[in-house]
Amino acid sequence: MQDKNAFNKEKEYEEKVLPILNELKKVCSAERIPMFASFAVKNTAKNTEYKSSVAVTVNDDIILTKDYIREYINIQNGFKTIYEDIEVVDPYALSDFDKKE
Repeated sequence: MQDKNAFNKEKEYEEKVLPILNELKKVCSAERIPMFASFAVKNTAKNTEYKSSVAVTVNDDIILTKDYIREYINIQNGFKTIYEDIEVVDPYALSDFDKKE
């Protein structure tokens, strides 16, 4: 039985998406617009392969207030994103929800 979620679009990515992406990167670099793009090009029951690209990175003099691009790259490289400003709440400690009015 064939997996309905399996696909291989590496050829389509190389032939159709990559030329457009390269033009987009040129424009973004010239206009100093930070960008990150990621494409799932192949999927099997065991793995998903991505092709990713970035323009105007950390090496440039632009400092983003909320730098999600850096987070996307970290996730792509296998790191976990942990938000420091989010309060972690134990759902079992929410005693107010147990109270009946």
